[in-house]
Amino acid sequence: MENSSPEVVSLVEAHITPLDSGSVIRSHSVNYHIYADDTQLYKSASPHDLSSLVCQLENCCDSIKSWMLANKLLLNEDKTEVVLIGTQQKLKSFQFSNPTLTISDSDSSISEKAKNLGVILDSFLSMDQHINNNLKIMYYELRRISQMRSFLPFNTLNLKICLCIGLVTS
Repeated sequence: MENSSPEVVSLVEAHITPLDSGSVIRSHSVNYHIYADDTQLYKSASPHDLSSLVCQLENCCDSIKSWMLANKLLLNEDKTEVVLIGTQQKLKSFQFSNPTLTISDSDSSISEKAKNLGVILDSFLSMDQHINNNLKIMYYELRRISQMRSFLPFNTLNLKICLCIGLVTS
């Protein structure tokens, strides 16, 4: 937003400030992070408090949706992802049979992974799925580079190095 005019920045700040100040989210005793157009809600709970946790998060999400509608914004329930994070022992001790988080009329079931700012987080924070996904992308891009190899002059080592650096940094 560096190139945005001051009016646009002020408008965005004015729109998000009531949500960011916590008047909407903190009233539900839920922790949060807001980054651009992503809001992450999180709360820790013991295994026997899962139903209370789900209820708190549902109420918080409903309040956020009401606030957004009042400010002419739209909450996309279809993009809502719910993931329980913990050790294998703790997650096994949760007694549930596929609980869902209901926001208005849309149900979001608890999944094994969620994408957060481009990083795939799984229930155990192992990063395995994120690494595997990045490896697939890198192998695909390496294959594309190898297909272009015949079109590159053999003496342009710098160009080949730049292609490889571009692959790693992308």
